[in-house]
Amino acid sequence: MKQTAFILAAFTALTLSHTALAEDKVIATVGKVKIMQSQLEREMEALKNLVPADQQETIKPKVLDRIIDQIVMYNAAQKDGITKSADFKQKMEDMERGVAATMLAEKVLKEKITDKTVKAHYESIKDKFAQNKVRARHILVEDTKTAEQLIKQLEAGANFAELAQANSTGPSAGNGGDLGWFNAGEMVPEFSKAAFALKKGEFTKEPVKTQFGFHVIFVEDKKEGEVLPFDQVKEIVRQDLTKQSLEAFIEEKRKAEKIKIIK
Repeated sequence: MKQTAFILAAFTALTLSHTALAEDKVIATVGKVKIMQSQLEREMEALKNLVPADQQETIKPKVLDRIIDQIVMYNAAQKDGITKSADFKQKMEDMERGVAATMLAEKVLKEKITDKTVKAHYESIKDKFAQNKVRARHILVEDTKTAEQLIKQLEAGANFAELAQANSTGPSAGNGGDLGWFNAGEMVPEFSKAAFALKKGEFTKEPVKTQFGFHVIFVEDKKEGEVLPFDQVKEIVRQDLTKQSLEAFIEEKRKAEKIKIIK
């Protein structure tokens, strides 16, 4: 969902951006406008992942200058009448919606994403982190019609390795299409999904399309590997749970609204 991706990105960028300091203080003024220490820290937080840690203190004066410039320009915009324009008001409304959505997402996810829920989510999906492997052969051809004809020959009892040697355009053709052992991450997604869905001794009944062409895949053997431990994948699990939780929350709120898309 597009709105989920947008809010997730904003949430990641702004999670800590409005954290107040325990002891705030005025660090500069522009006329009657006060610039607080907390404002500078918010700006620095937004740059945390963009500026090396050893350079962050040295750029603080420049960041403060940027805040001052923004206030100076805002004052000038007020005098110019820009802040009273319809375009300005519309943009402020758009920004208000975005900030509100981000803050709500932060509140919801703070309640749902805890060490306990992340660990529980890992337990529910840990099979995804199993280092399972398959040993497979494939026949690579340029069009789906040829692949379908080869599948018919296999169904009639043809030898897979011999068909691969005679028809495959891939580099493994010489050894009967043998790809050896591999895990899911070593192949393009479409190929992996099809190969791991097969049982030992089965071949695909439909051509598998990838960026390389059309494949007929035969699984010679399968073996289950160890599941990656929680500590190695907890950030991936956290991101997955965050995405699922936010999507579910948004979907629930969408159902409560009367939405009509006019084309």
